[in-house]
Amino acid sequence: GLALAERQCGEQLFDFATTTLADLLALPGVPPELRAQAYRRMLRILTRDLNEPIEAYAWASRMLQDLPRMPEAEKEELRQLMADCLTKRNGRAVLPAERAAAEKLAAKVRRDHPRLFLDRETWPKIVRHWSRPEIREFYQKQVRSLAESAPDRPPLEAGLTGRTRRASGRYEKVPRPCFYGTEAAACALVWMLEGDRTFRDKAIRLLTVSAAAARESYSAGVLAGDDYYNGTMLYAMAACDWLFDELSPQERREIAGAFLEYAVRFERDGACFVTGRDRPTVSGFYGVRMLKWYAGLLTLGEGIDDKAALKMLYEGWRDHEEMLLARDRVSGRDGGFVSVANNYLMTTYLWSTFNYLASCRAAFGVDRAPETPHLKYFPQWCAWNAIPGPHGFLDFGLGDTGNLDKKLPDPSLALLEVLHFLPDDPELRRTALPQVRNAPLDLHWPDRPYRRLHPLLLWNLPELPKNAENNAPELPEHARFFPHLGVIFLRSGSTPDDTYACISVNKRIAQHRHYDANSFMIYKHGFLALDTGTRIGFRRGDFEHLNAYYAQTVAHNAVLIHMPEEPMPPYWGSPRKDRTRYFCHGGQDRTTGDQCAAFDASDRRYVYAAGDATPVYSEKKCRLALRQFVFILPDIFVIADRVTSTRPEYRKDWLLHAQNEPVPLDDRTFRFDAGSGRLFCRTIFPKKFRRTVVGGPGHEFEASGRNWELPPDAQKLWNGPNHLGRWRVEITPAETRTADRLLHVIQVGKDTLPAMVETEPVETPGRFGVRLTADGGTWTVEFASDGAPGGRIRLEKDGAVLLDRPLAEGIFTPERSRADAGRQPQ
Repeated sequence: GLALAERQCGEQLFDFATTTLADLLALPGVPPELRAQAYRRMLRILTRDLNEPIEAYAWASRMLQDLPRMPEAEKEELRQLMADCLTKRNGRAVLPAERAAAEKLAAKVRRDHPRLFLDRETWPKIVRHWSRPEIREFYQKQVRSLAESAPDRPPLEAGLTGRTRRASGRYEKVPRPCFYGTEAAACALVWMLEGDRTFRDKAIRLLTVSAAAARESYSAGVLAGDDYYNGTMLYAMAACDWLFDELSPQERREIAGAFLEYAVRFERDGACFVTGRDRPTVSGFYGVRMLKWYAGLLTLGEGIDDKAALKMLYEGWRDHEEMLLARDRVSGRDGGFVSVANNYLMTTYLWSTFNYLASCRAAFGVDRAPETPHLKYFPQWCAWNAIPGPHGFLDFGLGDTGNLDKKLPDPSLALLEVLHFLPDDPELRRTALPQVRNAPLDLHWPDRPYRRLHPLLLWNLPELPKNAENNAPELPEHARFFPHLGVIFLRSGSTPDDTYACISVNKRIAQHRHYDANSFMIYKHGFLALDTGTRIGFRRGDFEHLNAYYAQTVAHNAVLIHMPEEPMPPYWGSPRKDRTRYFCHGGQDRTTGDQCAAFDASDRRYVYAAGDATPVYSEKKCRLALRQFVFILPDIFVIADRVTSTRPEYRKDWLLHAQNEPVPLDDRTFRFDAGSGRLFCRTIFPKKFRRTVVGGPGHEFEASGRNWELPPDAQKLWNGPNHLGRWRVEITPAETRTADRLLHVIQVGKDTLPAMVETEPVETPGRFGVRLTADGGTWTVEFASDGAPGGRIRLEKDGAVLLDRPLAEGIFTPERSRADAGRQPQ
């Protein structure tokens, strides 16, 4: 664990390292000297520029309690560190050690306004952009209409409510004041574009009331505008900046000062409110903490509270630089970052990147976009996730996506903003433009209120294709391994008739990830093997289904090892304490830490992957959980599992989930149908096993001794199209032993596919496998019975050996350049 953390720190994957160290410190029986090393490494990570004072304070306190026999000098260092952390958190000025760096940064900021998202140099470009017909139409429908409908005499109180979070962790509704940040920004833009002072005066009135609302919101414990993404506050700050020269000195102090104070106090005490502190490296970074940078830019050098403004500017800058660096590390040259849940990644998570890049360009005159890999390669992630369905693009729905209609979130908004920042990159245009849907400005942008006005600011947007088709770009490979995000995508092609699959393996980011290591999903004319359950209902506090089923291993196509009375691993939003106690249903107890043992996509006829999930099962029950996965193009999967428990009586279950009831065909074979697709599954090993079918009314989400019913908010979903899952098949070895070998062959196709390919088991000394006939050829796939993952694959056709080679040992991918490993924050 320490060696892995050191390697992750060397790669500047600091959040991965803290997860590794936290897992190490959670293990029982770790000697004190190793615990001390892990604590020291954790604190070195968290105290870089004291950018994480709250977490550093907590870990220093834990170290003092956990290692009472450490030298007194080290204890004193820890106490001093804790004191510095408190000063950093509660003070209104930068620490003395940071002052020189902070003042150097402040000297780069332009002295005039505006300097949030636009400046005097870019404003003529925005005016030219406004003359484009589609932008002019958007302006009339979405911006001017919003400005016109904003109240002329905005009330502070109008009987509104918002959410707050009490010390118990429960959400409650409380009265909240009205906040008009987005409306004020719309009025400011209308005034700037048309010169109508009526809208200038309305914008100032809206800002004056919003400033009072910011103060009252803090007292009430709610976010301004009850806006989880803080977009309305960001728009308020932008409107104040755009109108700064029109405000009197008193109005500047009252309005800008209120917004500055909001950022200072909410970030410091964010745990008391709904969004928490929102660390920049492991989240979408749209909580209150991201407002520090913008509050600093708004008020720097204006005599409102210069110490606080400098502190907010510097700390906000450090946060955003850490955010970019972490996202770039995860993306590399692959794309994707922070999470695999596309309902976050393709909608809200890139917003903080866009805002920071635009504000850097306005405040510093610096274009950071060309050196931001996660921006450039994001369209590549979108393309690999897109499954061409009969009515648009579909999504596997990894992590906390909800499993409803499985529609891929429309990435058009994010892709347009990527193209705005990098308009001249030919490879980016080739990848991104085909994924931009028809008329995105009209149809989709207003659905994201935190980005409602942004199209007017995208002055560098290229011409959009006319009558764009819903086509993903052709991908040259049959598989792509995203090593830091922990997923492998596989496909036979890029058309609606092709086969699509994904495997969860090598997970390093816990953000919205489940206990699903080595699980897989398959799509062919329908979702044939899928994750099950949903997160719908969590806003009401209906967490039991989310915690006890949806996030747990039992809801995924994985392997269970049942240990009596194993504690249920926690997930976000803990179940109510007064509910009946329940236990883990044989699943994993960590969401990250599994390893990709092998990956090979170098041959056009098959793809091979191996995942070691041993580290994410409790060491009390599991000694080995190894899965080897061979995709024989275009539609056959061979899945081998070697599972070793600590005790023979710990039952093992191999799971396959589907939407519809399985049809048994013989003692070893069954099928699932879904959409217009069909899946056959045959158990090759073990020779003796039990096949159990779980599902149907009242048993859809059965685990841990009960059926985890859908929350009330989700009950209505049963009557509409969804992919929540209703049935699963469990394959259980009939004989009790510690070590078991399981091997299954899955074939997918149209629902007219009459029968599965012929198969026969293969056993040789030290190996087990299968021989099958497909497309006139005979495939033999063998796997090592013990030791390191290994095996052999062979293809014969018409008496000739077309392929005969060992399964890869290690990671083999098509040659791609990699991000500069030494890049530091600028």
